[in-house]
Amino acid sequence: MPTAKGNIAVIGKIQRAVGIRGDVSVESFSSFPDRWTLGKGLKTLFLGDDEETAEPVEVCKVSVLRGSIILRFTSVKTREAAEGLRGKYLFIESSDLHPLSEDEFYVHDLIGMEIVDASGNSRGAVSDVLFMPANEVLIVSNGNHEELIPFIHDAIESVDLRSRSIRLKALDGLFEGRDSKTSQGDANRHRHRVSSNTRGSARRKHPQASASKRLAPGRRS
Repeated sequence: MPTAKGNIAVIGKIQRAVGIRGDVSVESFSSFPDRWTLGKGLKTLFLGDDEETAEPVEVCKVSVLRGSIILRFTSVKTREAAEGLRGKYLFIESSDLHPLSEDEFYVHDLIGMEIVDASGNSRGAVSDVLFMPANEVLIVSNGNHEELIPFIHDAIESVDLRSRSIRLKALDGLFEGRDSKTSQGDANRHRHRVSSNTRGSARRKHPQASASKRLAPGRRS
C-alpha cells in the first residue's frame, strides 16, 4: 500500500461509469459531508493508481444519485472513457484538507509512528488503522508480530507529530496478545478521534487516507 505524500491525500475511489456522458460513481473515503462540493478544493482533483502517478483532472459537475456521489470531469466525454477510470483513486492537495480539532489526527500522519510504552520501551510502529464501531484501533507491527492498540484516552498518553511517536499509558494486558474484540471492548471510555479518508472495520485497501482520527471514533478527510 503506497504511502500518502506530503502534497496530496486520497479522498475516494472510482467505482464505475454512470450513463453515457462520462460520469463516474465514487466511493468516498471522507468523513466530512461537504467534501464533495464544487469548490472547497474539489474543482481540481488528482486522478491515478497511486500518489506517484496521479495527474490533475478538472471536475465540472457533482451530483448524488440514489445515495452515490457522481462526478463528471471536463476531459471525460464518453462512457467508454469513464469505464477506463474504474478502480483509480482521487486525491486532493494536502492544503485543502479540513483543519482538525485538538486530539484529532489524520491517518497518514499516524502511519509509521513509533509506539512507546509507559516504561519508555519501543513496541514497534503503526502499520495501519482499523475503523471499529466503537473507536479506531492501531495495528502496531514489530517484525513479524502485530499488536492491536485501541486509539482511546485510556490507552494513549500522548501523540507527538514532531517526534513521530505515540506514548502509551500503563494498561494491564495491553501486550498480552489481546484480540480485536478485547481491544474494542475497552474502547468505550474517553475516546480519541482519528479522521480519515478511510472507512470500515477492515484494513484499508487504498492509498493511506487523509482521514482524520481523533483519540475517539474516526473521521476521514
